[in-house]
Amino acid sequence: MPLQSAAKAQEWNAKGLQAIEKGDLAEAEKQFRKALENDLTSAPAHNNLGLVLLQTDRYYEAAWEFEYAAKLAPASPEPRDNLGMLFEQLGKLDQAIGEYEKALDLDQQNLATMQHLARAYVKADRKDQRLKEVLERILLVPDDKQWDAWARGQLVRLGRVETDGATAVIPD
Repeated sequence: MPLQSAAKAQEWNAKGLQAIEKGDLAEAEKQFRKALENDLTSAPAHNNLGLVLLQTDRYYEAAWEFEYAAKLAPASPEPRDNLGMLFEQLGKLDQAIGEYEKALDLDQQNLATMQHLARAYVKADRKDQRLKEVLERILLVPDDKQWDAWARGQLVRLGRVETDGATAVIPD
């Protein structure tokens, strides 16, 4: 593939991300598709198109884009994490947990994936050692107080830590 096509794809991909920031999902989809016309092997464009499709409830298409992005960029955790979000949104918690685990295997320090995995474990009513480990890792990373309170509350529920009396709601 010519370098010029790859550069154009990156340009269209960036325009798609700008459209997402503006809340214009139709424009974002158009930009990501233009990126893929220039470079069908652009994993970021496939992944980002998948995000737009997920947000517009086009689950099958989104899953395909995430899977393709994961094949093109096997070391990137984002497509697996996004596929996990898709399965979680559909209530397929075992599949979501599997995808989050794959993403976390690729990047052990990815706080968002840790949070997604913990949330899916709680939704699936799993109360095993893996949940405890992920919750404790979330608490080790300075983040926002809502997630910290939620993780601490889940550890309390599991009987693992003391509480300061705070309650927490599952972050979205």
